[in-house]
Amino acid sequence: MDITLNYIFVGVTFSFLVEFFLDRWSYYPSLQDKNWGWKERILATLVWPIGVTIFMVQFIKERFK
Repeated sequence: MDITLNYIFVGVTFSFLVEFFLDRWSYYPSLQDKNWGWKERILATLVWPIGVTIFMVQFIKERFK
């Protein structure tokens, strides 16, 4: 039970950060048509390891371009 709650807590934190940054940088043209609804929030909470992996790979690609 403790592991499950930790997993969900990290997922909620990840989902919050994604939503925060989407709101903060919503004036970028590439982010104008992005929809962040409840389905996306729940999905991000459940599969956050995949999201973190994708983020890290893209961040490293852009950083060392």
